[in-house]
Amino acid sequence: MIPEKILEDAAELVRQGDQASAVEALEEGLNAFPDDQNILNNLGCLLLEDDQFDRALDLLSRAYEIDENNVDVASNYGYALIHMGEVTIARGVYERILADKPDHIESINHLALIAAFSGNFQEALEYYEKALSLAPQDVRILNNYGSTLRKTGRFSEALRVLKKAHKLAPQDVEVLGNLASAYIRLRDYMVAERYLEIAIEISPDDALSHYQLGTRFREEFVEKRADRSADKEYLRYLVHRARSSFNKYLELTRDYYYEDYVNYWLEELDKGMKDLR
Repeated sequence: MIPEKILEDAAELVRQGDQASAVEALEEGLNAFPDDQNILNNLGCLLLEDDQFDRALDLLSRAYEIDENNVDVASNYGYALIHMGEVTIARGVYERILADKPDHIESINHLALIAAFSGNFQEALEYYEKALSLAPQDVRILNNYGSTLRKTGRFSEALRVLKKAHKLAPQDVEVLGNLASAYIRLRDYMVAERYLEIAIEISPDDALSHYQLGTRFREEFVEKRADRSADKEYLRYLVHRARSSFNKYLELTRDYYYEDYVNYWLEELDKGMKDLR
């Protein structure tokens, strides 16, 4: 079977929702054509989606070495590098793309992510603004831009941007989560809760939504606990909901990014519950 047919069959399996079989088909294709850039690239992307970052990076690195001027391959390779924490190398990859294609939105978006990851929020915002000047309706960029505005404390602007993203993609769970996070920071807990309930209804197994819901209840508990006249029954309710959501996050999560925070907060909530007795 020729590489083109292998790729075509794998793409059809992905369209049918059978990603495992697509990976198997591409693995067999790679055994037959170990230096085919397109097979390396497509298999690497599927493994990225399955959180197999080490193998994905190896395959995409090999694809990149074959032809560094292939923009799709370079962009995917850079994305794998970001996942593995190799942000300096990733930045170089995306800057090289932009040197030849200054309007390449994927590269602009990823450079913004790298800047935000490094704490350079102003640089990140400038990249997002450039990307939005090229694609003002791009939900992913609007979402990332709004999230970064929130992290810099520009809540009104963040909400305006995130609401635009939500209007364009009302079923986008990540947008719903970022909207909720902004409202949590503004202490508008009920609005935040409504957005997160919608997100969980859409995607019940989304670990991050459960984490954010736990944060919503914990934040209100911490705030109200400082008031000696607070209703203890309501405080117990907040502790119960926070613990339930955080435990659901631990049950569902695959990357454990927030595990240390959650375990610390669970201990804090246990102590808070004892103090309420």
